[in-house]
Amino acid sequence: MFGASTWKDDEKKRGPQFEELCKTIKGPESEDGSVLKDGDVKQADVDAAFAHGLGLIGHGNLKVAMLVGIGDEVKSIVERNKDSLERLESVNEVITLSCPSMIAFNEFSSEAGDSLSSCEKHLLEVVKNESSNESKISAIVIDASADQYTATILLKVFSARRKSLMITNPVLEDDAIVLSASFDESDDAWRRNLLLLFKDDVFIDSPSAFTDISFYNDDNDSGFNLLVTNDGGEHFFSNINRTLTELQNDNSATIKAKVQVVNGGEWLFQQDFAPSRSYLPSDYDQSQPLQQWESQQPLGHQFILQMEPNPKSKKKTKLSSHIVKKATENALSKSNLPGLDKSIIKEYKNLGDGCVLVCMWSGGSLVVLWDGKDHVDVNLFTYVEDIELGNVFESNFSKLVSLSTMLRDEQPRGVGRVVAYQRDLEDNDVPHWA
Repeated sequence: MFGASTWKDDEKKRGPQFEELCKTIKGPESEDGSVLKDGDVKQADVDAAFAHGLGLIGHGNLKVAMLVGIGDEVKSIVERNKDSLERLESVNEVITLSCPSMIAFNEFSSEAGDSLSSCEKHLLEVVKNESSNESKISAIVIDASADQYTATILLKVFSARRKSLMITNPVLEDDAIVLSASFDESDDAWRRNLLLLFKDDVFIDSPSAFTDISFYNDDNDSGFNLLVTNDGGEHFFSNINRTLTELQNDNSATIKAKVQVVNGGEWLFQQDFAPSRSYLPSDYDQSQPLQQWESQQPLGHQFILQMEPNPKSKKKTKLSSHIVKKATENALSKSNLPGLDKSIIKEYKNLGDGCVLVCMWSGGSLVVLWDGKDHVDVNLFTYVEDIELGNVFESNFSKLVSLSTMLRDEQPRGVGRVVAYQRDLEDNDVPHWA
């Protein structure tokens, strides 16, 4: 609810949620379980992290493509970071990728489209030229100087031509990786999303994976994350385990590492795979699932609606506490809800800009939340399992507020870790998989 002291945190929790829970980790934990705070990161530690990151490929003689920013203000950073990579024993060659058209880029200017188009053509030409060389690119490093727009265009160069394989196969090694360092989770969110998209849109085939490795020093006063996406190298995870073990056992090392997130890497892709046999439910021990199934006791039915104005609707209704309450009263009086003789609605208007309406009776309960702008959440519970009840209530509620249902969830409620509806258990039959 807008206006509430916690509305920003509440908005992040409002469903549906697509992000993994582990992505909300703020940083590595110390021995006592407290979260380490970011401080001044030493450049030597960052260099060491990239050295270990490139070591995950598992072999030397690497050709590294380094996406960098352009302009006098980042020139020294680019030269210093490139020199750091070139001095690594495992690296044979470092090439830089950049876009001259992105100097002083302004996304709101009339020339922005031309600058982006010119950048894409330039990067595509550079990458195509690399396909004519004998050596392929082993790693792509998104440098600290690189900007979000150029990085997104580089992703497009690879992903838009992925199906034809005209870029990926001739240019990238089979076990290529993409790396980027993240120093601020909020400011560098685009780097995380970029590497996740490289996994999903460019590398595609399992066991490609996105990995987030936190690095921190012995004094616990600085930390950063190394983000890595790999193209399905068979020994990638073995190399991660080996690298982390070496760091933990190296008394001279000034940084430690911990894997925070692994996304992907589950299956080893096998071309034209033909299984020796097909497995059936009877091949597995189903005793515990069957025990859970039999323990279920559905006691009620829950409907959750998320409603907002329909942009295509000609009828516009400005929401208010009065209108939302009137719509609730109309739905309660006309929906013939079981056990509801007289509805008594409790209204809470001192929580923020919107309101919360609560109604409880012997046959169920209702909670309606208006966020203070144009979003309404409806949570209806009844002890009678009837889908039509939810349909009728939804129709009667939306008539007065001109809202459309953007998300509707319904599920059984009860005890015994209930997941099945009462109608599924009426015949008391043993499920086919048991």
